[in-house]
Amino acid sequence: DIDGQLRVRLEATHGNPTAFDLDARLDRLLVEGRLVQDVLLRGDFDPADARHPLDGIGIDIIEGTVAQGIVRGDFRFDFDGTGYELDLQVHDADLAGISRDLNEPGPLPGPLPGRLSARVALEGIMDEPASRIGRGRLLVEDARLADGGSLALLQLGQLMPPIADELATAKVNLWINGGEALLENVTLESETLIMAGDGRLRLDDWQWSLRLLPKGTLPGLSDLVPRVS
Repeated sequence: DIDGQLRVRLEATHGNPTAFDLDARLDRLLVEGRLVQDVLLRGDFDPADARHPLDGIGIDIIEGTVAQGIVRGDFRFDFDGTGYELDLQVHDADLAGISRDLNEPGPLPGPLPGRLSARVALEGIMDEPASRIGRGRLLVEDARLADGGSLALLQLGQLMPPIADELATAKVNLWINGGEALLENVTLESETLIMAGDGRLRLDDWQWSLRLLPKGTLPGLSDLVPRVS
């Protein structure tokens, strides 16, 4: 789903592309059910090299906003439509907006306080989810993890005791391999409680398993929150 203006130039010799230029200004772009607005794209021909055995197209996201936050990045895909790479950064996006998939039927979820910043690098073969490999880093700030029983991606609120209302920051490292992401160095932190651990996330349905232990607390809180798993 795209609204905007595109200027594309493509040259080929004997059916093989030799030049490509893209200049696009898009009012709106729907990506995985998320609305990206005010997008400026620049693209050019990216010839084969030691890392990329096939000629391809490189595209930079010069400007863009998603859920009131800033999005930047770049991606490359082979001309034959097989391999791809992407590096995407999101800064200070509204957590409620990021958690909403506009393609899903039914009412949208209610407000979910918090701000999301993230960076994800991913590569693989088009239409082959098992080929995906990548890494990422997520940071959620100003979040009430128990609000609405959800923390968007991790949905931690439903597991946390009442003290979860005080948790304000969540951090996690992602290691993506096929249809699964390893969650490492997961940290949930507030002024009174720190919990840390790791887990796994299934990417097809966002089902996860997570084990957290108290890392630093005020006296007495470790007895109230011995373990979350």
